[in-house]
Amino acid sequence: MGEIADSLINGEFDYITGEYLGEPCGYPRTMESTPRRRHTTYQKADQSIRAMIKSRGAMSKHFPLINEFAELKGLEGLDMIERCEAIFTKYKNEFRKYLDEHKEAHYDEI
Repeated sequence: MGEIADSLINGEFDYITGEYLGEPCGYPRTMESTPRRRHTTYQKADQSIRAMIKSRGAMSKHFPLINEFAELKGLEGLDMIERCEAIFTKYKNEFRKYLDEHKEAHYDEI
């Protein structure tokens, strides 16, 4: 096997995302099973963002809205989890305003 495959199998890298998790533990793992995971923060962020979007009329496909807002704030380099956490912790009020201002233009497309 290759070096990357061995790293995934021994748990050095997340077997779903490929992100580095730390020292190998001897079995495949994902960030969701890693204690260092900020999973609860992401869950709260995701639920909050979904509720904001849903309350303004968009029932599904919230990723385009998050991605557009992230581009405006210069968060393109972050993955979706980090984007949601940044919106939840730093830009919640601005995201609400963004949703209100762009409601008519974007929700018809979604």
